[in-house]
Amino acid sequence: MRRHRLVQLSLLATLTISTIGIPAPALADHKSTSSPRGDTVAPIDITHFQATNGKRRVSMRVEVADLKKRGAFQFSYVSPKLYYDGAVIKVRWKKGKFRATWAHRTEDRDYAEACAGMKVSWSLKDDFISVSAPQKCYTTNPVPASWDFGAFSWSGSDADYDVPDLRVPRG
Repeated sequence: MRRHRLVQLSLLATLTISTIGIPAPALADHKSTSSPRGDTVAPIDITHFQATNGKRRVSMRVEVADLKKRGAFQFSYVSPKLYYDGAVIKVRWKKGKFRATWAHRTEDRDYAEACAGMKVSWSLKDDFISVSAPQKCYTTNPVPASWDFGAFSWSGSDADYDVPDLRVPRG
């Protein structure tokens, strides 16, 4: 009898939870786009761009045709309302390894600042560069409901500016 009552209570709890709908944890929103292969020199030719806007982190990734140990890549996320309000992550190969900086973007210029928790990967094997930074690194204004994400690359006089920007709401 007691066991039968426990089974009934378990069923009742399951039905109640499924009826009222306990929300699942929010997932980060992300978008991606492609860029034509061959529109600039191979080591900096961005062929795919992806951006993720999570509650706590932003992440971006570019796939690059035949990535090498040269060139510079800039990843940005700016407010859709105030284009010159956001952040820039610059990644470049220098003196035998890649180096990355995080900067607050303003209308006048980019101000380099420390960003604890920033992560960067430069994969020659898989031809991609990825960056990730905590939302809390952006301290100027409240974090907007969405960011406009962008990426471009350059090496000497060559550049790849043709990667479309992505507007991604926070997940």
